[in-house]
Amino acid sequence: MAHLTFAPEIETEKLKLLQVSNKLGWLLCGYEGKTHICLQAKGDGDVDEFVPLLKDDQVQFVLIRLPKGKLLGDCTDTASLDVFMTWTGPAVRRIERGQKKGDVPGVSQHLQPHHVDIEAINKNNISADSVRHRSFGAGSHVID
Repeated sequence: MAHLTFAPEIETEKLKLLQVSNKLGWLLCGYEGKTHICLQAKGDGDVDEFVPLLKDDQVQFVLIRLPKGKLLGDCTDTASLDVFMTWTGPAVRRIERGQKKGDVPGVSQHLQPHHVDIEAINKNNISADSVRHRSFGAGSHVID
C-alpha cells in the first residue's frame, strides 16, 4: 500500500455529509497523481446523481448516505445507512487495478465512520436499492 495523502476538503465535506440532520448525500473521491486522493464531486441527492460521474478508466471512491428504507425492515425517518463504495472502471488496466486495490483500506479508513464497504464494477446496476441490498446479508458485497 502506497502512502496516501488526502485533500483537506474531504474531511470537511465528510463531516457535513455525516451530520445527523442529513439523510441523503454523497462524496466522490479519486486520484490526483498516484497517491493523492482528492474530492471530485459531492451532492445531496440519491445514488443516481453520482453514477454518471463514475469514469470507466478510473478507480474512484464514494461515501454514500441514504435512508435504510423498508428493504432492511427499518421504517423510521431517522435511520440512515452510510456506505463506502469502491468503483473500478472496466477500462482500468489490470496492473493499475492491483496496485490501487491495496489503497482501498486506507481510503476506507479515512472516510470512516460508515457501516459497510462494498465494491461496484458495473455502473448499470448501481442504484439505491442495489447499494442497500449489497450492504447487508451474507451474500456478495459486489455490485456487478
